[in-house]
Amino acid sequence: MDWESIRNAFIQFLKDSLDSFEESADDFSREFIQMLREKGYQLSPKEEEEVSRWAQEQTQLVRNLIHQTASMVVLSAVRKRNMADRLISEVAESVVKETYPDGLNLSTRLWDWEKEMKIGLRNALSAGTRMGSSVSKLTYELQYTIENLKGEEFTITLKEKLPKWIQELRDSARAVIRNPEMYALWEETLKDVEKKLRRLSRTTSRASARRLIEDLTKAITKGQEELIEKSVRWWIYDKQLSRLKTIAQTETANAFHLAQIRVTEEDPDVVGYQWRLSRSHPRPDVCDVLASVDYGLGKGVHPKDRVPRRKPHPHCLCYLIPVVRRKGMRRRKEKLDRETLKKIAPQYIKDLEALGVDIEKLWDRELNAFVRKRDLIERVGKDEFKVIQTIGRTARAGRWKEAKERDIARELRALKRKYGVVPEEALHILQREKVSSLELHYVKRKFYDGWNLKSPDELDNMFT
Repeated sequence: MDWESIRNAFIQFLKDSLDSFEESADDFSREFIQMLREKGYQLSPKEEEEVSRWAQEQTQLVRNLIHQTASMVVLSAVRKRNMADRLISEVAESVVKETYPDGLNLSTRLWDWEKEMKIGLRNALSAGTRMGSSVSKLTYELQYTIENLKGEEFTITLKEKLPKWIQELRDSARAVIRNPEMYALWEETLKDVEKKLRRLSRTTSRASARRLIEDLTKAITKGQEELIEKSVRWWIYDKQLSRLKTIAQTETANAFHLAQIRVTEEDPDVVGYQWRLSRSHPRPDVCDVLASVDYGLGKGVHPKDRVPRRKPHPHCLCYLIPVVRRKGMRRRKEKLDRETLKKIAPQYIKDLEALGVDIEKLWDRELNAFVRKRDLIERVGKDEFKVIQTIGRTARAGRWKEAKERDIARELRALKRKYGVVPEEALHILQREKVSSLELHYVKRKFYDGWNLKSPDELDNMFT
């Protein structure tokens, strides 16, 4: 087996999978913020259900990645299908059930991640509500003061009261802001407020004072809303995405590691496993010890009964090479045949193959890896590549899938934002009991990209 090539394919598969997590978190955070905006930043049961739905989708994806990784390794080495299926299931189950020193396994870790996601979002919205209450109280006090001033008292008292009021506003913001980026946003809001108040202190007209108070309140409210949205996006995209990617990377690497051991441990020619450091290895740690220990089989070569059965730390991408003891054996790279390439190919490569692209032309023999998804996107563009993938998946499935409710709802909102009202033809399509992904693409191409299309069938014929 050419384990270096298979590992390169796995690393690329992992990178593409983590990129997909990023895209999903980006899409969800934008959609969720739009929902909050429409509901006045209140977290109703419907919004909580959306958070749960997305979180459960991501946790299922992690489990799928583990199974796909085990399949990648096992199917490359085991020819008997029933034996391969059994090994894949055993490896996936072992990774899911493995309990770490902190007492958590994958299921409990993912459950904790989902729980923390919900708590963090509630806290972000609660903090925004508290700030809104503080601001409302302070603006009321300021307006009351202004309306009760007479003549010169207006300017004199105003100059004395404003600094304290601004400081109270600043303190209320600091109490709920954790992220430096969000604090910078609030500082910009305060500068706008202070600018308006300087105008207010030079004004003797109560009508003007009241108008400026209204402008000031609007500025603060807008700043508060932007702050909530930034906080929600930061929590989902920066905080929770990072944790989810750590879980996904660690456990899929564990699946590759364990599957590699399981498919070779019964091979009498394999005497052990050499621990090799990843090129992304940042600093010395336990992996350096594992890569340099000598049990008499060579540097870093662990006997079968001494090799670690899981990764020693999170994010570990160090890897094993099975060592075979044969006299005069020379190491060489094996040429992977078409069937093997099909087994280890990531989803986007399979999508392209379904469109008639030769899978061997997508394999870079120099790098021992498939052409990266990122490089393909750079060649044709992100939107075009998404269309290509959709067509490929449809070709593989043999039919257009039914569009998800959340995708249909998102398109309806987007159309309403663009046109003010949803065009009648689009409304007629998107409000059917069942909407196919073909019809969803038809709406996008016609109403966003300006394609001259008469029906979804015409688009289907173009794709074909």
